[in-house]
Amino acid sequence: MKILLLLMLITTALYANEVSLGITKGFEKIDIHVGDLESSDPELLNLTSVLKWDLEFSGYFRQLTDPVFSENNPIVYTMKGSWSKDSLNNVVLTGNILDAASSAVIMTQAFSGEEKDSRKLVHEFATFVVEQLIGEKSSFLSS
Repeated sequence: MKILLLLMLITTALYANEVSLGITKGFEKIDIHVGDLESSDPELLNLTSVLKWDLEFSGYFRQLTDPVFSENNPIVYTMKGSWSKDSLNNVVLTGNILDAASSAVIMTQAFSGEEKDSRKLVHEFATFVVEQLIGEKSSFLSS
């Protein structure tokens, strides 16, 4: 009877504790700077925070606030973008990935859609960044 009670107590104690798992990806995060998604429209300009959050959430990047590469600020890449309108009056986000040390554009991609889908375009840019720099398929889009 004592053994049964002891087993019940141990089992209860094991299941009563919360289990926390830490997942590491086995590599150092890449130092980046995310510049503004330039626009004269404040609502579009404010979507820069979405890009920053997506890239932070990916777990692959560490965002540095100083955009100037130096020994003390080892930024590897800078993300920048600008908003415009096409001939159909759709918004176009032109996203750039730059080498931080030389400011040379490494990759450019344009994302276009209706103005109501501007946030989705920023998520597409973040997905593009991860796929190009990390080589993994990802998506920051939700249904």
